[in-house]
Amino acid sequence: RQMGIRDRGEPVHVIGDGDRLRQMLANLLANVRAHTPPGTPATISARRTADSVVIEAADAGPGLTADQQEMVFERFYRGDVARGRGRENGTGTSEGGGSTGGSGLGLSIVASVAEAHGGRARVAAAPGAGCVFTVTLPVPGPLPRARDGDFTNAQAPGGAEATNAQTRVND
Repeated sequence: RQMGIRDRGEPVHVIGDGDRLRQMLANLLANVRAHTPPGTPATISARRTADSVVIEAADAGPGLTADQQEMVFERFYRGDVARGRGRENGTGTSEGGGSTGGSGLGLSIVASVAEAHGGRARVAAAPGAGCVFTVTLPVPGPLPRARDGDFTNAQAPGGAEATNAQTRVND
């Protein structure tokens, strides 16, 4: 599978729990990868707006119905079964199309981490048209810069440290 990362040339910084933010990104990437057919690219992008960081992950999978979109961020919701990859057979795998092998927790973790950082996760999809998952995280303002232009480890309210998490995707 191909994973494209759109680079706009600007670093994107978020103040928060670096471990949880990395966990959120890993789950988002794993979901998109699992639902993108072989030979079909998926895209990941991040951009800064005036007051937030917007992360978008798009797959070219089978998409979701409106009912599925309402449940996709719920704990234990199994998207591979919902996306038509097969019927659950009670053994943790599905019949007639394979299983992603997931627990149904990945996207609920994405939403929980986003909400814990004052943001939100949402999905836009249509059956047969793939999905675009969008995570929006607030940015309180410009981070202080050191003399050499690098961001300092500024403290956010509540003691959270500024982090510049980087994620590498190897497939």
